[in-house]
Amino acid sequence: MHYNSFLVLGSSPIRNLQFTLFNYFLFILLSAWKFA
Repeated sequence: MHYNSFLVLGSSPIRNLQFTLFNYFLFILLSAWKFA
């Protein structure tokens, strides 16, 4: 795989959205566990 295509994949909006949703899910999970 080319380095340029890797950069494009790494900075794609879809990938950023998945990363944000994953962090949000972890945050909710942690909060639910802490306040359970």
